[in-house]
Amino acid sequence: MDPLFRRLLWNILPGALVVVLIYLAVFGENGILRRHRMVAELEAAERRLAEVEVVNARLEREIAQLRGNDRAMARVAAEELLLVPPGSTVYRFAP
Repeated sequence: MDPLFRRLLWNILPGALVVVLIYLAVFGENGILRRHRMVAELEAAERRLAEVEVVNARLEREIAQLRGNDRAMARVAAEELLLVPPGSTVYRFAP
């Protein structure tokens, strides 16, 4: 084997290997960029989860209030379903 070729092989091969390993560490399937993106997605999902938990707690309180209060349930039914209790007066305003 030619000594120049052998020296070139032993100098370029390790350098190329290092470049490939650095590329994989940064851009690979489990690289730094993917990890950074996944951490950002996790934080966004945790924020959405916290918002949903707040809404869920508010709805659970509202359900508990409605279960114990028939008047409140009738009021919500009237508001949501546009129901009018018997004997009530309905006012309609033209736009």
